[in-house]
Amino acid sequence: MKRRPVPGVITDSRSWGLIAVSLIYLSRGWAYTFTTVLEPLPYGLDVLVLYISIQVYGVFWLLGAAIGFWMALWRKRRIWGAALMTAMPTFWGIAYLFSWILTGYSWTGIFVYGCLSVIVVSFGVQHPQKVVFLRGGNGRSDND
Repeated sequence: MKRRPVPGVITDSRSWGLIAVSLIYLSRGWAYTFTTVLEPLPYGLDVLVLYISIQVYGVFWLLGAAIGFWMALWRKRRIWGAALMTAMPTFWGIAYLFSWILTGYSWTGIFVYGCLSVIVVSFGVQHPQKVVFLRGGNGRSDND
């Protein structure tokens, strides 16, 4: 009889990565929503803040963290959640790219948020199937 995992118990190694990324999202969301941003924002983010308050972006980061924790603990299929989680770091990376083009500063943010997007997508992709190599056609694997 196949045992089903208990909901909320981590059974997939990708879940630990999702939890770590969700903590990054949580820190961004908390900083933008509940604290005063002391450091000057890069030009690209400063332009975004003209249209929508930084606290609204913070709520989006917190929503990404909630999706990440939910996927890590309760979801088997992660591709749609990963796609939603990828939105904020991609958007932030584009804002840093815009800032870098116009001012020549903040180029590291492009790579930080771009790589974070790629990492999140990698957690949403399904595991490849397990490959078993057979010896000589006798039906036994190399691990026997």
